[in-house]
Amino acid sequence: MKEKILDWIKENNIEFRKENDKYYILLGGKDHIEIENDRFKILIKTDEWEWIFGRKRVIKYTENDYNKLISYIAEILEENKVYNYVDTGVYVREITSQVSFSSLMSQLEKGYFVIPKSQRNYVWSREKIENLAISLIRGMPIPPLYAYRNDNNQLAILDGQQRLMSLYLYSKGMYIDIEGDSKNEDEKNKTKNLKNILQEKKIGSSEEILIDKLAKEFKLKETSYKLRTIGKKIEDINYLTLAPEIKALVDFRPITIIEILVQNTENKEEVYYNIFGNLNQGGEPLKNQELRDGIYRSNFYDMLHDINDRNNETWRNIYGAKHNRGRDIELLLRFIATEYMFNFVDGKFSLEKHRKKLENGEEIKINTFQNSYPKLLNDFSKISMSFEDEEVKKYENKILAFFDKIKYKKKIDNLLLESLYIVDSKIQDKYTITSELIKKIENNDDYKDCIGAGSSSKSKVERRLNKVYEIVKEYIGANNE
Repeated sequence: MKEKILDWIKENNIEFRKENDKYYILLGGKDHIEIENDRFKILIKTDEWEWIFGRKRVIKYTENDYNKLISYIAEILEENKVYNYVDTGVYVREITSQVSFSSLMSQLEKGYFVIPKSQRNYVWSREKIENLAISLIRGMPIPPLYAYRNDNNQLAILDGQQRLMSLYLYSKGMYIDIEGDSKNEDEKNKTKNLKNILQEKKIGSSEEILIDKLAKEFKLKETSYKLRTIGKKIEDINYLTLAPEIKALVDFRPITIIEILVQNTENKEEVYYNIFGNLNQGGEPLKNQELRDGIYRSNFYDMLHDINDRNNETWRNIYGAKHNRGRDIELLLRFIATEYMFNFVDGKFSLEKHRKKLENGEEIKINTFQNSYPKLLNDFSKISMSFEDEEVKKYENKILAFFDKIKYKKKIDNLLLESLYIVDSKIQDKYTITSELIKKIENNDDYKDCIGAGSSSKSKVERRLNKVYEIVKEYIGANNE
């Protein structure tokens, strides 16, 4: 079995090294998988490992485990493909400016900054705000805010919303009670959604004072921020009651803003995608869907999240528990993206280039599928940002109607789920998706040949979709006789 795996990784030009009698597959430049004669060992824990293998780290070979290992390696490689995106026509430059603390707070209240829907929720505790305030008082460097200019000439924060809002709360002598009950019942997991507070709008439009908006939405608490000196003396550092000579220093403390300017390209979203990913590599690297949420968030994406957040029994049965890194959102996205981007003519799916006629009569060119789901999903996500409410609602209804057809209460493999959805989108007949139909597909040799290694290759995707379409049509015909 070891030789079979080694043959596969050599055929696919996957980096590996040998040490004594052991082989090590290198993924991300690190020893990732240790290969022995009768077993393999996962050296680096990832979501993909948990997803495919469960909790075992050392796995003895069976034919099924070999297939899982190949799928695992393919998942890791696929996940990293998108970072290799290069557009030689792109010109990216940074505009670095320094704004005084007092000016930054004033600009924030005037609506010059926006938190994109892509950003994670606010999570900072009172203690973290206090530590940031101590850095400000002592003149220690505050990490830069990274932003880009939106169509309203507001600065959309790519990185730094936690610091920006924490500085503002400090200036008001307040903090958001993360641990307490939120006034907004939709808030979960002790985080606060500030995106509706600092949202895209025309600058200068009349609205409430920012602190009043925060108080209406969240449970704000007054507090006294303190600094503990080396001699264990405790001093108040509340901004509103600082001594005039100290406050003058704090007001002029510089905060760096780095504005990302992308020129000479129609692919700004892809560039921001990579920048957003790079800015978030300091901690646990973001997965592709987390990055998409960070750049392409729109009404369409809000709809996908809404479906995923609902307590839909069928969806949770066929997918499983809610995924904390967005794999369930990614699968819902794949449903619509494959339906939208793949060509279907005369009862056959084709992944060649074609033109798609939009509902408004406009035609757009769809490039051929490039053996990469991340690229496909990014391309579609960019298109989906322009969807009107009516089109978003149409896709929501299609997903829910698909769920209604499923009379099966067990988990279904993701590739099969995707295949069933896109095939269903092309079939007009009334039918239900039963355990009998699922078993027919799962046991079909041609289908099984398309879901192993290299399942995202153009030829295998086409064969898989056309085979599922053929089986479903035969099933419907047999049950209507």
